[in-house]
Amino acid sequence: MEFSIKIEEYKWKDVGVINVLRLTGPLDQKSLPVLDNTVKTLFQKKMYKVVLDLAQVTSISSSGIGLLINLTQNEGNESLRLICVNQRFKALFDLLSLGERILIFPYESEAFGSWEKH
Repeated sequence: MEFSIKIEEYKWKDVGVINVLRLTGPLDQKSLPVLDNTVKTLFQKKMYKVVLDLAQVTSISSSGIGLLINLTQNEGNESLRLICVNQRFKALFDLLSLGERILIFPYESEAFGSWEKH
């Protein structure tokens, strides 16, 4: 399966614009530049509220995890949210304490609502 990203833009209550990136396929060395460029382009456009939907991600390499960590270090923990993380990936993220760096939610609406509290 080839990696792809579908970007959906939402306006959420008083929070403003939130971009949801629906990822499909493996998050590996080949796909990393595409995801990295996509997220950094949004950040350059001052679109700091980004949700990564991992529902259709088939695998995540160590490089993929490294990119997620790097994105949070560059723009801060308040910019990025993960949703629809399957149990296998969640266990790995917990083992690596990634949940301390990136907020993880089961559903889109919960991720959106998390920005209302800030």
